[in-house]
Amino acid sequence: DEPITLLNLMHHNAGWQDRYTGLYYLQEEEVPDLAEALRIFEPRQVYKPGTVVAYSNYGAALAGYIVELQSSQPFYAYVNEHIFDVLGMEHTSIHPTQQDNPAVGSARDRIQGYSLERELIRQNQLHISTYPAGGALGTTADAAKFMAALIPPAGSTSPLFQSNTTLEEMLTPSLMYEGTDMPRIAHGFFVNEYAVRTLGHGGNTTAFTSNFVFDPVSEFGMIVMTNQKNEWQYSTGLVDSVFGTYRPESYSGKLPDTSEVAGTYLPARRVVHGFGKIDAYLNTVDIVAVNNLTYNWNEQPSSQFAPDAYSKVHWSANEYFVRNDQGEVDKLSIQSSDYFPLTGLAVYSVRITLVVLALGITYTLFALINGLIHFSIRKIKRMAGPLPGLEKYHLIINTSSLLLVLNNVIMTYRNIGLTSYATVRVHLIINILYCLLAAGYIVFLLLKLRRTEGRRVRKILYVLSGLSAVLFSVLIIGWDLYF
Repeated sequence: DEPITLLNLMHHNAGWQDRYTGLYYLQEEEVPDLAEALRIFEPRQVYKPGTVVAYSNYGAALAGYIVELQSSQPFYAYVNEHIFDVLGMEHTSIHPTQQDNPAVGSARDRIQGYSLERELIRQNQLHISTYPAGGALGTTADAAKFMAALIPPAGSTSPLFQSNTTLEEMLTPSLMYEGTDMPRIAHGFFVNEYAVRTLGHGGNTTAFTSNFVFDPVSEFGMIVMTNQKNEWQYSTGLVDSVFGTYRPESYSGKLPDTSEVAGTYLPARRVVHGFGKIDAYLNTVDIVAVNNLTYNWNEQPSSQFAPDAYSKVHWSANEYFVRNDQGEVDKLSIQSSDYFPLTGLAVYSVRITLVVLALGITYTLFALINGLIHFSIRKIKRMAGPLPGLEKYHLIINTSSLLLVLNNVIMTYRNIGLTSYATVRVHLIINILYCLLAAGYIVFLLLKLRRTEGRRVRKILYVLSGLSAVLFSVLIIGWDLYF
């Protein structure tokens, strides 16, 4: 119900959760126009606008669509006319399939991308439907022309603006870290404190990493492009070396003891509701105090938001902890995302899940093997008639449990492959049907267990099968594996 402003889109605090499906398309002819892509890709709003920073591809793409509405031009056409053509950026495209510059598309066909392990990523050319967010493709020389237009020499006017007043306003911080005068974002550019204050933006696609950083005061900038996914050694490490180390002495009066903020943190940029919810819990940030000015930031290497995994990080103006009225840490903020502390059992939710899953799979396999042996004995003894009591339902629920695990393994694999939501939906429906089957089994168990003849051991197995089905259902519901 709260209004969303253009500044919310620039600040990534309009409140949307992240999305893992529907962003990429393999075939050019499948890529929808921007309006349709936004309709398909629209995520749920989970935070009140203006309260939480969570980097949003959707928000950036929506800003591009607003440009379309105001200019009556496709976004790529507007950018070509008002930026690329003006600056002579002849080797850059922003159309999702490079239709605005076929020569760039041809060059793109000849390059390869690699993983962190330096393995070739064969399927590395994916078309981004929400292309204002990460769809530009070109050379460092062209990107340098764009950067130069943002830091024109003193006394000259940028070719992108009628007046440098607009440029100066764009490069002025527009969002501060909560409760401070420390700049965080300048109208879409992230503020980084090195030996000098810089503005910039970096990012990743499925096989490439880039960073675009400049100091408006000295009029010096640096662009790094690598053909490696989640590459940090050059795109971040080299930039850190060139711009120098931030010295926190000027903030010495504000620095807290790191032992007060040590703990496990969950990124705000995540799927809060939906089947990808567990991913954020697999990529938490662990902060371990070393001394009062240094901490270890331990994060999964696959993350896009933080310094190198397991690196030692000094306090800087690029990380800020927000406290509540009781002095407890409410969140950790970096430029592109907030992080929330995990407490209680939530810290161990993934471990608990793995333990429950392991126990459930172990019991399911045991029950099926036991049931198969039991069935074989009946056949050998030529025992006629249907299976007694709950035996049939016991076999059905355990077979279904095994198929459930297989269903979710396939869904996980497809999700890693950047599939569409329509492809995943069938797996979510199967999970719902399993929960209904588990509920039906429990009802049968309550109605028939006492009246079922047989040994006590068999009845215990029937009960354990019901308990296993309930635990599988709890995992499905708890991790939103049904929508």
